[in-house]
Amino acid sequence: MEAVIAFEAPAAAARERLAVFVDQVAARLAHVRQRENALLYVRGLIEHGGRKSLQPTLFRLEETPARYESMQQFLADSPWEPDLLVRACTERVAPELAADLCEEATGWEIPTAPILADCAYGDDTRFRTRLDAQGLAYVLAVSAQVSVYGPETSFAVPERNGAVGRRRSVARPDRKPESVRALADRLPERAWKTLACRTTPAGEQVSSRFAFVRVVATHPVRNNNLPPREEWLIIEWPEREDAPTDYWLSNLPADTTRERLARLARLRWTIELDYRQLKGELGLDHYEGRSYLGFHHHTALVTCAHAFLTLERLCPPARRPA
Repeated sequence: MEAVIAFEAPAAAARERLAVFVDQVAARLAHVRQRENALLYVRGLIEHGGRKSLQPTLFRLEETPARYESMQQFLADSPWEPDLLVRACTERVAPELAADLCEEATGWEIPTAPILADCAYGDDTRFRTRLDAQGLAYVLAVSAQVSVYGPETSFAVPERNGAVGRRRSVARPDRKPESVRALADRLPERAWKTLACRTTPAGEQVSSRFAFVRVVATHPVRNNNLPPREEWLIIEWPEREDAPTDYWLSNLPADTTRERLARLARLRWTIELDYRQLKGELGLDHYEGRSYLGFHHHTALVTCAHAFLTLERLCPPARRPA
């Protein structure tokens, strides 16, 4: 979906909805001029045009040099807090966020949902452990070489060494770990199920072949002396492929349905579409100023534009939450 679709006929109605949306999310900005500039900037990001840096954006909107000076000050020097916009937008859409933001978002007025991320996050043992300790559910992609203890593994606390030896407290496995790729290779044929995992924008169901295994990640047990914690290992191995294509670890409950696990695992493709829109159509990387604060102001306003377009795509005629 292109960013400009929201402003095709009837354009006036879309602009009115945008004005209402920005007025709501920018309500915590202290001054009227800040709120006016926020609306103008977001409108410039969304409407037709090439590069979304400040000068060409205002030129396309036929704004005056005085407005350019005001907008430049608003972006680079004005002391408004960009997190106010990001939080307000998130509370109207939904997060996909790293550990600090995930924990922060638990206090926001949004429904809880599993956190999805690629293997840059999923391979990080501390990240997974931290999310679980916070009670945050996740379905995280991991690399094929990530090590786990398979479902046959038993854990027990060893006896202490002699009558005077120190009492043991950490459970130990009865076998060596293996990579998730090695585990996938030895699964029996009956472990693999073909399931619908994605619905296209046209409403068509996309299916693939998955296996679901309860495992314990190696690193927390072996390197951090943490108690063993069972997780779902989700493996995708399409029938026409010579090897598995994707792996995920999830701390969702043991009774979670296979269909839900498969759909959550494959849902991350929407993140790539969102990022492409943020970058290519809304100008996330078009900021040309030299101010760190200005860059954060720019990204907050790009987030605002993207949040509005997301709501337009999901439910165009719906009343926006206050």
